[in-house]
Amino acid sequence: MHKAISIAGIPVGLDIIGRDKLKGLSLDLLLSLRFYSAEFNKHTLCFVEKTDSARSYTPMQYVRTAILIERILNIPIVFILQSAPFYIRQRLIEIRRHEW
Repeated sequence: MHKAISIAGIPVGLDIIGRDKLKGLSLDLLLSLRFYSAEFNKHTLCFVEKTDSARSYTPMQYVRTAILIERILNIPIVFILQSAPFYIRQRLIEIRRHEW
């Protein structure tokens, strides 16, 4: 299944990452998240999207999840957030600057 998103008005095609490349992630993460790879601005990235809209993550849970995925795939992680309150986006930015 192919999916596309737009980054700064530029369409980017997303390809699903197979579970064989995600060895080391818990079954819970494999079932609750969908993983895509894409190239943007000559960089390969992993885009992660929640599959369960009722489930919520705290900013720190996003960070811990991103660190774990990044260690396994060795590429930067980008979360696809359908909607997030301002304070969550702001907290993610602050955590990224100080703790990651």
